[in-house]
Amino acid sequence: MVVLSNFAAQKEPVEPWRVVLLFGIGLIGQAVLGELLRRSRFDIQLWFYSWYDPQQQQAQLNNLLTQLHNQVTYSTNGRINLIWSAGKGGFSSLREELAQELASFNRVLECAKELTRIFPQATHTFHLLSSAGGLFEGQIGIGLNSLPAPLRPYAELKLHQEERLLTLPAQLIKRIYRPSSVYGFAYGARKGLITTLIENGLAQRVSKIFGQMETLRDYVLCDDIGRFIAKQIIASSIASSTPIMILASGRAATISEIKYRIENVLGRHIYVYYQAESIAAHNSYRQEIFPPGWQATDLTIGIRQVYHQLMNSACSSLLTKTYFKLLSLKSVS
Repeated sequence: MVVLSNFAAQKEPVEPWRVVLLFGIGLIGQAVLGELLRRSRFDIQLWFYSWYDPQQQQAQLNNLLTQLHNQVTYSTNGRINLIWSAGKGGFSSLREELAQELASFNRVLECAKELTRIFPQATHTFHLLSSAGGLFEGQIGIGLNSLPAPLRPYAELKLHQEERLLTLPAQLIKRIYRPSSVYGFAYGARKGLITTLIENGLAQRVSKIFGQMETLRDYVLCDDIGRFIAKQIIASSIASSTPIMILASGRAATISEIKYRIENVLGRHIYVYYQAESIAAHNSYRQEIFPPGWQATDLTIGIRQVYHQLMNSACSSLLTKTYFKLLSLKSVS
């Protein structure tokens, strides 16, 4: 968990204080965090949050509430944003595996409710990262009247999280984001189709694809999601009249098209082995459903961006290894 605050930068009563609690620093979480730090001045704290021990979770949340209460020493109205982009569950997760994730989410919801009690004059917003790819799996031309139809436990979890959040008191503003198939680069984060194909293409390894060449999906860059959420937090703007927003590109692509685009960026052929079964059915979205202010990066530009990020990461890793090797040789001599 990451805690961002600007207490030190505030001078009562000129500006409100601001706190951002970020649960989960994977692909989307890192993108949101990076944008927040680029757009505003924050003090940053890393907090350990146990994903497996309920008693530790509760103790850690209680400790967090106590520290925040002690840090706010003036009466200026503040803004508290809690972001849930956590969870190890995926499309293929079993219901039993996801039960613990739901329990962790429910404890964080209770923490959000407690914050509204401790800081009644503050503006409270809960940002939930859901999944359009899961909730609308198998649907084509998803529009304003399309309804979620979960086909697997992962999608059921996401829908249940949305429903639980929407039952919370009115003083907690709800923001639910339903991204389509997210791609991008983040340190230590789960790799999706596009990042895996680029990485294996650079290493000239074969990529195993659980799908078919003509599987149609909508791919959206994690950095676009990070910018969109960070902009709302910093500007405190309301992006949509509805708390639920679908974040996609509106330009679906097949796996074979993705492969072709990556080959053009890399300037070489990449090798793919297709499994017969598909882990997810087709998806496509209409432009009409996107919230105001949302912009999706062109797919080829996004692929090129991920390629450069992977190259820079590889260069940084090589330089670090070389530095420590030279350091060890120097100490020996």
